[in-house]
Amino acid sequence: MDLAEVFAYHIASIGYQDIPFEARETAKKSVLDTLGVIACASTLGRGCKETVELIKEMGGKEESTIIGFGGKVPALLAAFANGAMGHHLDYDDTHDGGVVHPGVPTVCAGFATSEQKGKVTGREFITALVLGSDMLCRLGLAVTQRPSGWAQDWWLPLTLGGFGATATACKILGLGETKIANAFGLALHQAGGTTEIAHSLESEIRGMYPGFAAKAGVLSALLAERGITGSRNSLEGEHGLFNVFFGGEYDQLSLTTNLGKKFESSQVSFKPWPSCRYTHSYIEATLGIMHEYNIQPDEIEEVTPVVSQFLGDLLCEPLEQRRSPKSLMDAKISLPFVLAVAVSRGKVALDDFTPERLDDPATSRLAQRVTYRVDAALASQYGIAAGVVEIKTKGGRVFSKRVDSAYGHPKNPISRENIIRKFRECVSYSAKPISRVKADQVIDLAMNLEGVDNVNEVIQLIG
Repeated sequence: MDLAEVFAYHIASIGYQDIPFEARETAKKSVLDTLGVIACASTLGRGCKETVELIKEMGGKEESTIIGFGGKVPALLAAFANGAMGHHLDYDDTHDGGVVHPGVPTVCAGFATSEQKGKVTGREFITALVLGSDMLCRLGLAVTQRPSGWAQDWWLPLTLGGFGATATACKILGLGETKIANAFGLALHQAGGTTEIAHSLESEIRGMYPGFAAKAGVLSALLAERGITGSRNSLEGEHGLFNVFFGGEYDQLSLTTNLGKKFESSQVSFKPWPSCRYTHSYIEATLGIMHEYNIQPDEIEEVTPVVSQFLGDLLCEPLEQRRSPKSLMDAKISLPFVLAVAVSRGKVALDDFTPERLDDPATSRLAQRVTYRVDAALASQYGIAAGVVEIKTKGGRVFSKRVDSAYGHPKNPISRENIIRKFRECVSYSAKPISRVKADQVIDLAMNLEGVDNVNEVIQLIG
């Protein structure tokens, strides 16, 4: 039996009562967090307005809501539009071990499908999100924990994201295991995404790629619902996901161990800072040194993040370009720029990633003082590794700090209050203004989602 059939049976048979409290709570936080980040991107995300305009020009049946802008379009187009905004600020949740972003594809596919179907309860929605997120996180772990180690070949959030979105959409539609397996076979042929996404400077694709995963999930589920068949051996077949994309090498235990009992979705990390998750341990270390030793920006001679070779290539090279990013998305994946912001501002916030900030003289000067050093010992066996930062002052003093689990990780969790605070700040940027009263209603519904009779209430408030 192909693992696609194993997951299909699992997804068809699991109910709300089978899901542990921690996984349910994480799903509710993910709903609130994802909705807020999308609403914020409706104004701060470069290219989002143009993408939504194109989607609306396409027209079609008014089924599902576009967040931040309002208006309804066919479900799969709403999933694409919302998904294309969800990562534009690099502020959405992550699974650090699996190196995937489960919230955007599952939440966007979930709401689009729920509106298309009609009345979907909060418990049904939570169940679908947990199952989709769990599958996506397990797929990520299967790749990052493969025996030979993680090779950064494919962009996992996109390559695997469509399967998580498909699982969520199928569960909301109430499909049986045969149709779910068919949907995974359809999702396989929409998978792709190389790490060129991270190296294409000044490109919008790094922000909008989850839209393709969310759309694939909705389209695959709707086709399967109508009886369209897909490749049956989509995960383990000779020409399936693991053999074609990953050379047949993957960790099967990550996929099947305690399936239905332990949910990897409960291990999701929520971002306290709007930048690439790989930068977060370095931000935390830098802010910790600055605060603990009361160091002022003008005292600093050099800031040295100690990185793996992979992160050196991804976040620091070409060094001069990373020190002076030309676009907001480039800035978020630039370790020199992000650490210069942390040093100069004592924080890293949404308003630090605006066109004005890219040209801020103080930040630019400090970015020139950020270099990096590679330490092979920091190369993680899988997922996101620890971060080490050294700061040298003009007086010759050197301070160092290591962070193993960045703030927002379940081992170093962000508080419920800060999730809510983040949501309030994010929705204040929505293209279609959201009143304080409506924001409070969304918070209340999302945080008590298990008691909601129709989740469309949530999306209508923020749409």
